[in-house]
Amino acid sequence: MSQKSEQLLIYLEKSRAIRTLLCLYRSKSKGLDEILMEIGGSKSTGMARISELVKLGLVTKKASQTEKRKMLYCLELKGQKIAKDLQEILDQFEEK
Repeated sequence: MSQKSEQLLIYLEKSRAIRTLLCLYRSKSKGLDEILMEIGGSKSTGMARISELVKLGLVTKKASQTEKRKMLYCLELKGQKIAKDLQEILDQFEEK
């Protein structure tokens, strides 16, 4: 297994990791408060998961064009692909 794959597995094993990816997948971009509300858990855990996604290169952080002092988080193409695959696994589980 490559080092990048290992880093992703380590991330996915953490609390709220998959929820964070799926939360960002369902929208084009979200602010921190919106993400934290949707994924639940503590603020520090949510912020850590987002920060880790940025470090993995799966999420970018950008300033909101409409609201001052608001940062938005968006999945990169690779992050979108990974989140899409995770969503498809969940969808298959729901099928009868």
